[in-house]
Amino acid sequence: MKRLLPVFCLLLVANLFYTPSALSEDFVEREMDAGFLGAGWLSGDVNIDGGETVMTKQTSPMGRFFIDYYLQPGFAIGFYSQLSFYSAEMGHSTIIEGGFSLKPRVLLSQMLAVKPSIMVGFRRGVFRDPALNSVAVTGFGAQGAVEFQVAMGPTSILFVEGGFLNQLMGKNMVESVTWTAIPYAGLGIAF
Repeated sequence: MKRLLPVFCLLLVANLFYTPSALSEDFVEREMDAGFLGAGWLSGDVNIDGGETVMTKQTSPMGRFFIDYYLQPGFAIGFYSQLSFYSAEMGHSTIIEGGFSLKPRVLLSQMLAVKPSIMVGFRRGVFRDPALNSVAVTGFGAQGAVEFQVAMGPTSILFVEGGFLNQLMGKNMVESVTWTAIPYAGLGIAF
């Protein structure tokens, strides 16, 4: 991901000098965004059984597919599917999540926008300990993020996103599994 940052910055600077009117109109009057985010989910603490056991997760990858429908030019409702991973001393987990989002959009220019979001979803994961025993974990996540969008053509948008994932309620078969806001950052593209 570190290699992509200079490329993204170069495209951003080059794009600021390229502003055909058709591109501007398409960016301002979009009816839908559909795309993908690739991100790094940073380290943080996972509380098991009300905090009796605290497991520190390591930085790990995550990806999200999404579709946002604009109800009006400055507000979208969206649906997403997310895949994230975490590993710690006690084991590792793969988490699948699906949910919906509310996303206002603020235009900074004809080619730049900020799009904050609130996402609510249900997640299910499989936790495997070092002995390869598996335990299913389910949870409810409420998370927030901010996208910084740049129009790259008549139908494509590059964006940088930062936010957090948390699990307000969750459990395995016997214990609660929760965590407070753990940040992530990534790059994405929308069409």
